[in-house]
Amino acid sequence: MRAAYAAAVKVCVRGNGGWQGMGKWARSQAERAYMREMGARIRAAREERGWSRWELGAAVDLSYRAVSYYEQGTNAPTPFVLDRIAHALDVKLAWLMKCAGTRKGEQ
Repeated sequence: MRAAYAAAVKVCVRGNGGWQGMGKWARSQAERAYMREMGARIRAAREERGWSRWELGAAVDLSYRAVSYYEQGTNAPTPFVLDRIAHALDVKLAWLMKCAGTRKGEQ
């Protein structure tokens, strides 16, 4: 799964080197913008479901603070955590990663 995720990130961010550099101190404006957009999508899906940050954290075994950092684009979730978030929120992983235009299974 990690290799597929890294390849998808590389495609979505237009060849930024994959997962490398996607942490707290992203190297480029494109990476920071990507992290903010992914966070906005996590937040939108969470709010659509009617969950608080605490509830999402409990569903995927994260702290409230970690969820907050992901939503703000301060930190990027690991591939494993992002997959758990997508499943908990019932959205497509590709949608969270900004690679697809739909949230769920429709094309």
